[in-house]
Amino acid sequence: MKKCNPSSCLLACVLGLNCAEAETYFALLEKGNADVDEIAKAINKDKTTVYRALRRLEEIGLVSKEYRIVRTGGYKYIYKPIPVKDLESLVIRRVEEILREFKNLTAKTIET
Repeated sequence: MKKCNPSSCLLACVLGLNCAEAETYFALLEKGNADVDEIAKAINKDKTTVYRALRRLEEIGLVSKEYRIVRTGGYKYIYKPIPVKDLESLVIRRVEEILREFKNLTAKTIET
């Protein structure tokens, strides 16, 4: 079983993502914009896993998608990650929340 990289694990833990979702976000950061096929190839996952990861990332606001018409007919979505600066702010806010929760928990434990 492949272990995810430390950055992906940290992001997953802090934001409540699974490894595939974190890897998908980092693949998008690397590529800038990408479609599902490109992401799946980059992280060596099947497209179904990538679609699920992208849907979740979009729900929580880490990625956006853009509709593109394909020359040969049809359309596809191109996904774009939020800027790193926005991600950093989100992670910092979440870590601060976790620390507050931890302090409250330990304060209650000490009182009892």
